[in-house]
Amino acid sequence: SLEKETPQYVVDNTNVEQIFRNRERLDKLRDDIRRKTQKLAELKSVYKFMKPAPEDLAMASKREAHIKELNMKLLTLNTRQIEAEENKRNYELNILRMKDERLELSKKIESLR
Repeated sequence: SLEKETPQYVVDNTNVEQIFRNRERLDKLRDDIRRKTQKLAELKSVYKFMKPAPEDLAMASKREAHIKELNMKLLTLNTRQIEAEENKRNYELNILRMKDERLELSKKIESLR
């Protein structure tokens, strides 16, 4: 028991305890690295299957072009509809103006008689 109280014994045992603690931490870190590397490999294999195939990319490109074409047609039709509504209003105003002119003209003719 006197041996355990000597400074050299304390230093030696402290070093051994630190070595064991450090070794445990190192083992845990290596285990973490191994698990994370394994998980990364799994995710990479899953991701490989998630990539779109060239046919899918070509089809998506065709769909986008078709959608763009349909949007352009829709814009053209909306513009035509707005123009048609404006023309309708103008025709209605012209008809009203012509009726007013006809009424005025008939009044002038009546006054001339």
